[in-house]
Amino acid sequence: MKYYLKKILGFIFTILLVSIITFVVFQILPGDPAQIILGVDADPAQLENLRATMNLDKGYVERYFIWLINALHGDLGVSYRYSREVSDLIAERRATNRKCCFADKAGCLHERSRCFRIYSPQVCPHIAGSRICLCILPYQVF
Repeated sequence: MKYYLKKILGFIFTILLVSIITFVVFQILPGDPAQIILGVDADPAQLENLRATMNLDKGYVERYFIWLINALHGDLGVSYRYSREVSDLIAERRATNRKCCFADKAGCLHERSRCFRIYSPQVCPHIAGSRICLCILPYQVF
């Protein structure tokens, strides 16, 4: 039990550390997100309104905790590029990846057991540039 508790706490610590590092890196990037979204000809009132909507008028620490609480509730925000919910975009990608790359992931999992792998030259129509892998489990290469 102590082992599992230690692993779970380590996992939570790692996730928090990665989220903090990612948040800090995106804060260091130059440019104003509101200005980028609305363009250079945007009205100053529109810019202030969008900054307030995106919580850009708050401090870094307060914005991080707002984002963290929303993420824990399942609200990952809206994509700037696609103007859609990020959770919807992730759900679409997961479904596509599950359909197209299951065989590849199974092949990778069995690679440690020296499984013979055959890559077909076909390209998956749903994910650009991915290879479809066929894994023949009974045959092992030593």
